[in-house]
Amino acid sequence: AGMLSIPEVCLFFDNHLYRGNRCSKVNAWGPQPFFGGSLGPLVEVGTSIVVHQGRMLPQPRGRFKATLQMCVDVGVIRLVPGFSDSILRAASEAPIKGLVLQSYGAGNAPIYRKGMARAIRAAVDRGIVIVVVTQCTEGSVDFDKYAAGSILKEAGAVSGYNMTTEAAVTKLSYLLGKGYPPATVRDLMGEDLRGELTRSMRTARSDGVFSGPIELRKVFDMRI
Repeated sequence: AGMLSIPEVCLFFDNHLYRGNRCSKVNAWGPQPFFGGSLGPLVEVGTSIVVHQGRMLPQPRGRFKATLQMCVDVGVIRLVPGFSDSILRAASEAPIKGLVLQSYGAGNAPIYRKGMARAIRAAVDRGIVIVVVTQCTEGSVDFDKYAAGSILKEAGAVSGYNMTTEAAVTKLSYLLGKGYPPATVRDLMGEDLRGELTRSMRTARSDGVFSGPIELRKVFDMRI
């Protein structure tokens, strides 16, 4: 991936090229099973090929390398109606080091029950990193939008912005596997490291678009 004209790990399906860490499978039956989130596709292939240059990552400066030291002590909790605080307390027991919390909308949670905020604070105080993502396929977590989000933030949870759950889990596993202290991991979870998130949704679809009947091999650069 580091040697191609598009220097990213991508997924190509149904004439669309997506950034891998922005993709989710959203349909088990239909002809368009994958969704590229707020970013959209990098390339669209039809009678002409549309290349969204503004969505692509810059060319890497160093050599490609893979990280194998991933922390497996990371879990996911999806909020549902009737969610019990005891589930969160149980899920944050050792050996868990990180949790991804799938919230409603822009970061809503049944936080009016003080037990949930206490459970999050207790977990954070023990060094567990809790990242909040949205259950929605589009949009972003914004702790300042609703009172519940502010309480989550005050309890020590961090925003995953518009990261997919898969990306948030992988990123958390990667950072914890590097041995960083919890405070550093919390800070880095909110930074865009590999194009996995957009902090400002106003720039999520900012494009430099090239469209024309160009040769496919010039776009994908099929060098092996």
